[in-house]
Amino acid sequence: MLSSALFALPVGNPQEPMFYPDSFFLASSTTNYPLFDIGSLHGGFYGDYVFNRNLEDQEGMHVDVTKVYTNAGYLALNLCHRIDLFATAGVTEIKIQTPTCFFGSAFAQNQPYALMQLTNAFSWSLGARLFLLQWRCWGVGLEGQYLRSNPKPTFFDTTFAQAPLDAPHMRWKEWQGGAALAYNFIANTGCFAFSAYIGGKWADARLDAGDFTFDISPFTDLQFQGLRAAKHWGYAIGVTSVINRMCGVTVEGRFADEKALHVNMQIAF
Repeated sequence: MLSSALFALPVGNPQEPMFYPDSFFLASSTTNYPLFDIGSLHGGFYGDYVFNRNLEDQEGMHVDVTKVYTNAGYLALNLCHRIDLFATAGVTEIKIQTPTCFFGSAFAQNQPYALMQLTNAFSWSLGARLFLLQWRCWGVGLEGQYLRSNPKPTFFDTTFAQAPLDAPHMRWKEWQGGAALAYNFIANTGCFAFSAYIGGKWADARLDAGDFTFDISPFTDLQFQGLRAAKHWGYAIGVTSVINRMCGVTVEGRFADEKALHVNMQIAF
């Protein structure tokens, strides 16, 4: 059984549910009951680029570099101007560079490193963001997200050998929870708003591949041993800019358990 944390998820701005109060197709007050008020429907581009995810095998040996690039569409439904229920759908590419000892000690004697590439696989996620409290220009919120994909290893490269792989699809899933604190430098009352935030998160994931073995030559059988997250806790720093309460951009960096950049461009409709 192969188990690892290859993917990662952004924290996001906790004040985001309040940034898009109106919509072209949904009125700001659709009922007489504020609890069921639909504030807006907004969506756009969701890009998440992990330059290195901290992973290790079952014996504590670290993977050198794990890169995970996701490009997806994003759609969110706002409720009460405090809750965003959102979903993403797109493709994810994974590259793992690690010492070849991960693939069998006999093979590793003559090969210093190996690079495994997993194809662009369809990925989807569901999540929610809750804006809890605002005091003057400060805001606090919570977020949670679940993501799933079925990546397929397609290529294996070492110093002396390259070979395509015909491996089965893996089933991967990840879940995350976090909290963040934001500060509005420019209030969201006119044509422009600017907010910065910092947050913490805890994430876990599993990549199930069964007994994953493959050949790159008639004399070389390789095995991919189980991986897991070397760190579960991380933090994020980001900024959000919104124009006319209708369109905005969020840029976020994540650290500790990973090194990553997240970009989310939205428009209300």
